[in-house]
Amino acid sequence: MPSNLVDIVIVEPYTTTTAGERFLQFDSGPGDEDRILIFTTRENLRILCMSAILFADGTFKTVPNMFLQMYSIHGEFHGHVVPLVFCLTVRKNEDTYRRMYSELVRLCEQFHFRLHPTIVMQDYELAAMNAAKAIFPNAQIKGCLFHFSQSMWRKLASSGLRDAFVDRDDSTIRDNFRELLGLAFVPIADVEIRFEEINRDMHRDMEPVVKHLEKTYIRGEAPPRRATRRRAPPAPVAPRFPPPTWNVYDLVRDGQQRTNNNVEGWHGHFQRMVVAHHLNLWRFLGELQKEQHDQELKRNQLLGGHRIKDPLPAIQKRNHGMIERMVDQYELYIREGRLGEYLRGISYRLKVNTAVLPDDSDEEE
Repeated sequence: MPSNLVDIVIVEPYTTTTAGERFLQFDSGPGDEDRILIFTTRENLRILCMSAILFADGTFKTVPNMFLQMYSIHGEFHGHVVPLVFCLTVRKNEDTYRRMYSELVRLCEQFHFRLHPTIVMQDYELAAMNAAKAIFPNAQIKGCLFHFSQSMWRKLASSGLRDAFVDRDDSTIRDNFRELLGLAFVPIADVEIRFEEINRDMHRDMEPVVKHLEKTYIRGEAPPRRATRRRAPPAPVAPRFPPPTWNVYDLVRDGQQRTNNNVEGWHGHFQRMVVAHHLNLWRFLGELQKEQHDQELKRNQLLGGHRIKDPLPAIQKRNHGMIERMVDQYELYIREGRLGEYLRGISYRLKVNTAVLPDDSDEEE
């Protein structure tokens, strides 16, 4: 069993699928300290290039210890989000993600496909977002709405407002928090003005949460020092994740996915399937081959007209529909002076949709 990256030489049968098709499409080589392995097939890449949205996320628990993560890239196929590319990396910096996406583009071109997504949806990992923007400059780079909600919840909880949020006798903090989350569902051009409108009536205890939203997701920070006669005023610090990365108004209007929950659901499925954490390399690759085989069967079933159970529970589907109807009526809510009702109503259903209240999270921001 190889004990380090230099000793790893991937050979058959681990370079092919269970059907004998080439599966290991790229290996940066044993001499590469930042080694990258990319597993996919020609058909997987064809489907990926037909998908308008790429969904990407990393998982850490199952990968062999010599690697840091498996970064999977998913696409849409007959109404389902399916895994299509599996990348093993030893780092999660911007250079690694750039190389990974560049090789993916090259592989597609090698098969005479063109990878040109309109949207790349990821979690709020700045290195991955920057890399995706560099390789796909014409795509919208979106963060997952669920992760945005988690970030806001963690700030609320760390500000000592968890008990106030769940207080059944006083909904003030709960209503204020829902209004802030609801800003993800107003047009991007309206985010700042709607933020100002609701901020006027925020409870004073919500100030840390409001400042977090303003600094990280809306306006950024004002410069720390003033201008002098000899020095021009410093430029303001831009928000780490500006509104276009977390706002989903247009996605809802277009009937598009607004979270990476399908991807995270697949990661959970894969972890349950392999049972153990940090498998040895050969067992891990064997499990990956099995998963590729299962996904091919699933796609064939979809092509044959078979109905595959929708992963969304019925209550989530109903809430999706209610959110879509409310977004369609946004202008009416504004004309009637019902902004707060709009924001709270959407966020109430968002909570049911995305489980916005985890106690903690190890997601990187």
